[in-house]
Amino acid sequence: MSPQERKTIRSQRKKEKAPFLFRWFGIVPYAFMVLLKKNR
Repeated sequence: MSPQERKTIRSQRKKEKAPFLFRWFGIVPYAFMVLLKKNR
């Protein structure tokens, strides 16, 4: 494996990780609000 290949794989992993985090931060507050509404 060449250093160049490692760089591309690392950048690809970062790109895959970002949408995953955005999805979680989009769902968590929404689910939290739903739970709060149900409790009332």
